[in-house]
Amino acid sequence: MAGQTEVKALPGILAFDALVVLEGDRRGASVQLSDRYFSAQEAALQAVDESEFVQYRLRIVRKSREVWDEIQIDFPKLTTENLRTASNRFRNVPERLPEVQYLQRSYPEVCFVVPEWMRIDGKVKYGARVYFFREHPPDSVDLVDRNIEATVQNDREAFGSYQGRLHGYPDCCIGYFREGDRFDGEGSLEVHSINALNDVVDERRVREGPIADTPIGKLLPGFFESPQSYAFFAHGFIRSQVVRQHGRKGYGYTRR
Repeated sequence: MAGQTEVKALPGILAFDALVVLEGDRRGASVQLSDRYFSAQEAALQAVDESEFVQYRLRIVRKSREVWDEIQIDFPKLTTENLRTASNRFRNVPERLPEVQYLQRSYPEVCFVVPEWMRIDGKVKYGARVYFFREHPPDSVDLVDRNIEATVQNDREAFGSYQGRLHGYPDCCIGYFREGDRFDGEGSLEVHSINALNDVVDERRVREGPIADTPIGKLLPGFFESPQSYAFFAHGFIRSQVVRQHGRKGYGYTRR
């Protein structure tokens, strides 16, 4: 069984996800690299302390963001071939990011980064995603091709389902996520997941820091008394047979 020491150098919640993968409870985990990722990492590190390790991590994050901000990608027309060419041309850029190299050094099993395309506000945006697996990782070329096809066909829903299976979520949870307004076909999975937190974080406490010893309830006042808090999965959960409101038997998930 994996130990916490194997993931202790990874950032925050990513360490929890990686540990669940290493313990074999989920197939994989991932994190999207974006402006939001780098700004969030920098803000979190600045709010902790001024130790040598934190300063080391800040240098990695800031250097990575400098490189990231210089990426400029353009293509004449939205076609599968054009996106594939752009993916091949820029694939080595995220691989050279100090942050990606740090994550790969800090994770003991399979860790790789691939380009990721998405439609946001009607425009095609370029990004990258770092994946973490213990065994049986997907073929990275096939993964990129699926993402490209979904982007060209404007069928993010299909790719979202594929990503859900890569992360080890059961079909019932993937289907629930796709229903109604929970997934509108644009943007990243992370954006949809954290929107519920937009108006509940006590930003004053975060800005003033440090927050290392601050109870989570103080940072998210009132959040855990609202139904929104149950939208987030427990990192360890077991399958149990339940009867849903509509009367059919299915499978639910409860905290271990």
